[in-house]
Amino acid sequence: MQVFGSKYLTDNPDNYMTATGAYALSYAIMMLQTSLYNPQIKENERMTRDQFVKLVKGINDGKDIPQEVAASIFDRTQKKPLAIHSQEAAQ
Repeated sequence: MQVFGSKYLTDNPDNYMTATGAYALSYAIMMLQTSLYNPQIKENERMTRDQFVKLVKGINDGKDIPQEVAASIFDRTQKKPLAIHSQEAAQ
């Protein structure tokens, strides 16, 4: 994940994220994915949009990412789970 953060920053130098922020946000998104889709988590215990926005507050080396960006990440993840594509689909 730390390598991902550094690579993300290299590939997106005009982005507002720092390498540490990209790493931390990626980890938070994995936590969100688990909360929303793990069948062992009860429906009433799943992370809400407000909880996710609060979770990522200050995540970018002490600075907040825009609240609308955090809300959008939540909405997209809730609408469609993250997936690893098969090699055939990736080619």
